[in-house]
Amino acid sequence: PQEGMYQHFKAISEVGPTIMYNIQGRTAVNMTAATTLRCAELPGIIGVKEASGDLDQIGFVCAGKPARFNVWSGDDSWTLPVLAVGGYGVICVVSHIAGRSMKKMNDAYVKRDIELARKIHLGLLPMIKTLMTTAANPVPVKTALNAMGFPAGPFRLPLVPLTDEQLSSVMTTVREAGGLMTSDDLKNYKAVERPVLRSSYRGLRIVSMPPHSSGGVVLLAMLNVLEGFRLKADDPDATPPIARTTPHPPPRPAHPPRPPELPH
Repeated sequence: PQEGMYQHFKAISEVGPTIMYNIQGRTAVNMTAATTLRCAELPGIIGVKEASGDLDQIGFVCAGKPARFNVWSGDDSWTLPVLAVGGYGVICVVSHIAGRSMKKMNDAYVKRDIELARKIHLGLLPMIKTLMTTAANPVPVKTALNAMGFPAGPFRLPLVPLTDEQLSSVMTTVREAGGLMTSDDLKNYKAVERPVLRSSYRGLRIVSMPPHSSGGVVLLAMLNVLEGFRLKADDPDATPPIARTTPHPPPRPAHPPRPPELPH
């Protein structure tokens, strides 16, 4: 499988700039440090989102990578440890409700204010764990956003809404986070019709999707990362700097009626 992963990412990188995603928990296979570093030599591979859960492996990647190759944490709670071994930042979930705090933590580490970075990291841990363990991602974070007045949208099967008990647990943890949350922005959010996002980055083709779908959340994070930000925590009404918007595509035509069945 390691050779297959290399050839897979090699083919993708020939189309446009590529960030790899190493997440054994969802793929059942780990991309080794050796394979990651081999891929890192390809000109179209610009980084990896690391969610292997193995800090030794991430450290070996950071130690052996080219300077232009970035390592982002793929687990919110691993952001500070990954920074400590040479990572660049995080592609994040909790940032959707605590974006400024995540950015502040990253900035504090870069400025060598380790005590502040540690304090924010420890303060965010309960919320991160609740969002990532109560139900399958992105159900908890989308539910929290909806409950706070930010229209993150419904779920598509097989994802289902939280139970009342789960919702109560999530929102209790969110409230307890207090000043770490980006609550003021969310309270002031005005619900408006959001256009479909279309964008490209130096030849990287992005499929269209609503910006507040689960895919849109990932896309916005990826666009910000590609633009060179460790983490961007903009006002929810702001448009990402390289995003371009177009109206919703016209609805698909209805299927033609089925012909009547012939009598037997």
